[in-house]
Amino acid sequence: MMFGGSTRILAGVFFSTFLFTVVDRPEAEITFFNRWKPAENLITFRSDAPAELLIGRTRSISGELLIPDHAIAGASGEVVVETSSFSTGVELRDETIRSPGWLDAQAHPFARFTIRRLISKESVLGVSEPIEVEARGTLELRGIRQNVAVPTTLCYMPPHLLGDPDARLLVKGEFVLDIRHFGMEIPLHYTARINPEVVVTFDLTARAAGRDSRHSGQTSR
Repeated sequence: MMFGGSTRILAGVFFSTFLFTVVDRPEAEITFFNRWKPAENLITFRSDAPAELLIGRTRSISGELLIPDHAIAGASGEVVVETSSFSTGVELRDETIRSPGWLDAQAHPFARFTIRRLISKESVLGVSEPIEVEARGTLELRGIRQNVAVPTTLCYMPPHLLGDPDARLLVKGEFVLDIRHFGMEIPLHYTARINPEVVVTFDLTARAAGRDSRHSGQTSR
């Protein structure tokens, strides 16, 4: 199954529970985006092989993204996905994807992308304006960790915009990961049906956690 990881990245427009470090500023205002509605979040993997096109989807996404003073350089967080939740529309194929040779969902129930740093030409999040960033961090799958850099588009939506009471962070992107780097070897009889370089696409909306979403002071690991 796919969600694997190589640092070969497609251009992007993925990103769930975890810890992170915030900027060393005593008066930093920190916004925590940690509410996720399934209908607003989707992660898809796509394996395009000569004999078969395989697409799996999940909305079982959680995590937290942390933005101090809207400063991109200080952002961090994690996106967590339930590995047993991917669906291809075929039950037998879903069982195979969850099996020990692939995602090994019973032994490793979560895939985790820990964001260490965002790189961008911009210094702060704008209001309702998409910005391009590179999310650098660690992808953990099947107990194996790989450093990755994921091109991502972020868009901050303030509270009450378009009638929505919540502050939201829209997170979109696409990247390619090699599943072999996470210990998933393709059997010879599957080589025409599975492409080891899997395209992962994400379209996420992380919501700020109400009145407790902004805090003054320093947060530490």
